[in-house]
Amino acid sequence: MSALPNFTFLKQNIQNLLVIFSTQQIQIYIFIAIKSHLF
Repeated sequence: MSALPNFTFLKQNIQNLLVIFSTQQIQIYIFIAIKSHLF
């Protein structure tokens, strides 16, 4: 029984990391788009 909450907690952490990574990727793409548009 104690293994299930740990698995859900790990799953939530992985999802949070994916969200953070994806938002950083989006910020990088926006920065590149703005930079290439300005210059």
